[in-house]
Amino acid sequence: MSDHEAYLDKYRQCSEWLAAAQGRFERCRDGSSVGARQDLIQHSAGLKELLAEQPSAISLLNNTTELGEKLYPSTAMEGREAVRQQLQELQQALETLYDGVSSTERELRAKLNRLVSILITDTRQKFFGAVSLIALIFSVRYLLMMMMMVMMTTTTMTMTMTTMTTTMTTMMTMTTMTMTKTMTMTTTMTMTTTTMVMMVTVTTSTMVVVVMMTTMMTTTIHSHNGTSRDLSKNHAYMYYNLSIDRIVKRI
Repeated sequence: MSDHEAYLDKYRQCSEWLAAAQGRFERCRDGSSVGARQDLIQHSAGLKELLAEQPSAISLLNNTTELGEKLYPSTAMEGREAVRQQLQELQQALETLYDGVSSTERELRAKLNRLVSILITDTRQKFFGAVSLIALIFSVRYLLMMMMMVMMTTTTMTMTMTTMTTTMTTMMTMTTMTMTKTMTMTTTMTMTTTTMVMMVTVTTSTMVVVVMMTTMMTTTIHSHNGTSRDLSKNHAYMYYNLSIDRIVKRI
């Protein structure tokens, strides 16, 4: 293959690549002014691919330029000018392409950042709104629980006070009844004791009288014979025993 053919082949590859890259760039640029976030992300990804291919494009252009410059010594003035014009057009097309790609990619990135910022702000507002609502719900729930606890405590205290009042009333009644019974028993015991004292007093008096009568009778019949004395003793003992029996019966 001659130098001219090699140049033409490389020039065709470079031109075809530039045309395809320009088409890709146009598709990404046309949808970059408006569109949803997902479309912007796809267009930005396409532009980043073009930027990633820039070193390969520059290398292809350099190879084409080298092959074209090799033709200068063996080519006429008009031929050299034509090759120089072709190379300049390729160089200009590549620079214009990547200037546009870089500029558009920056614009898309700025739009995406604004969209992300808006989404973050909206999400944050929704989040804090939800958190505020949840906090309000928990606050109301806590207040309701506190009110229920207060009501339960009040009910319990009322029941306790009622029970204590009833218990104290019952205890006071029982105490009063017990005191009444105790007073009655005390009175009864006092009366019984008084009665027993009176009975003992009467019994003692009776025994004294009996003893005195026995002594008088014994002294009166002391001058009689032994039989009379025995009879007096027997009568005295008999009266004494009768008196004792009466006393015992009374007790």
